[in-house]
Amino acid sequence: NSGFKIFDYYRKTFKEFNTLNQKHVNDILSFKNITDQGDDEFIVNNEENKNLVVARSFILTDDGLYSISFNDQYEIINYSKIYDNSKYNFEKLSLKNENFYVWGLNKNIILKYDLYGNLIDNYQGEFGLKNLCISDNENILTSTINGLFLTKSKANFIKDHEILDNQP
Repeated sequence: NSGFKIFDYYRKTFKEFNTLNQKHVNDILSFKNITDQGDDEFIVNNEENKNLVVARSFILTDDGLYSISFNDQYEIINYSKIYDNSKYNFEKLSLKNENFYVWGLNKNIILKYDLYGNLIDNYQGEFGLKNLCISDNENILTSTINGLFLTKSKANFIKDHEILDNQP
């Protein structure tokens, strides 16, 4: 309940924000944006870059999913609630490739977002989730109390599938 802190690896310091004070954080994803130059060495500290997004965080709390964007000084330049979590009470974020997934234990829905916070898709099942596995091709395997379910047929989650052949 003390707010949100990020660690600036290059300066070896923590920066504290009071943005999420008094909110219970269930899960968080943070990442640096990939620029056309490929590295932040090319970012010059000037007024023009004051609103350039160099990092993002998605923070899942009991009341919502928040998107926070940072400039090159790790100052918040955009903060918004992108999903109201009061209906489903999701607790988990899972990242795969260029997307992330919002889900929760015993919930029967999965939300898929891109890394800009746009809702891409949702998957709804009959049973509550116990676990989630996402393949490189973004096929989803869910485990529930009633078994395993796939979003696509014949999805491959095991690189050496022959390891399971001839098992008793």
